[in-house]
Amino acid sequence: MTSCAILMTCHNRKEKTLRCLMSLFSLNNDSKLNGEFTLTCYLVDDGSTDGTYEAVAECFPQVKLIKGNGQLYWNQGMRLAWQTALREQKHDYYLWLNDDVTLYENAVAKLIQAYQQQNKIVENVGAMVGTLQEPESLLASYGGRAIKEKILPLRYGGVITPTEQAIECNFINGNCTLISAKSVTSIGILAADFSHSMGDFDYGLRLAKQGFSCWVAPHYFGQCSRNHYRKTFKSTKLSLADRILLIKKPTVLPPPKEWMVFVRRHAGIFWPIYYFNAWIRHFFPILWVIKW
Repeated sequence: MTSCAILMTCHNRKEKTLRCLMSLFSLNNDSKLNGEFTLTCYLVDDGSTDGTYEAVAECFPQVKLIKGNGQLYWNQGMRLAWQTALREQKHDYYLWLNDDVTLYENAVAKLIQAYQQQNKIVENVGAMVGTLQEPESLLASYGGRAIKEKILPLRYGGVITPTEQAIECNFINGNCTLISAKSVTSIGILAADFSHSMGDFDYGLRLAKQGFSCWVAPHYFGQCSRNHYRKTFKSTKLSLADRILLIKKPTVLPPPKEWMVFVRRHAGIFWPIYYFNAWIRHFFPILWVIKW
């Protein structure tokens, strides 16, 4: 029987977290999976003060809850969930799942099946991405992306719209992505170098460097609204001081030192330019918040 660990982290989004878990267990339970897969959910509650931990424990006692220190953010919270899953038992797959995702019926089974089917066609499939839709427009919100120009390896296009066939991608969002145990054996888990963002992109690019490929699975797998807060630091409605504070939050922009690690690792021959820009942002943040 195939075993899949569901890896999640959350902080003060009780209603969204409960909705996600409801979609996971009501639409992706063992009976719907025809007994072919077993799901074990590992959820890091990173210091929530809105009663998330208690609500999950009451409504979903099958979830393995782990307490964070309130400073983990997405990447570090997912690392803790992954480390716990690896310690507890051996799994065949690991599904990154954001707590603001509402899954469609049989999404987990279909994602595993998409991986298995593609792995028969191409050797060393490292990750299979489940594309998500905006709730109202139903346009693709999160999924896989492709490099726009090979000479500039960090320039990528929009979220790939899934088709009837799997599509190879270079960058993977961590909202709903299946990772194989073989990938973990080869490159390990999410890197410790990142706090919130960039860990998912880094993982996909590291997979590629080890000869693995990443794919966008056919069809859509759920709904998830795109976050639009990343450009709020450009808003003239905020003071310069408030905008500078915003860009120092890991949830808005990757911290300069973390971005330096990422570009040094993946930006190719142009890494010094990206590195210098990060250095400027670190020491002269006002240049990043002025709307030119």
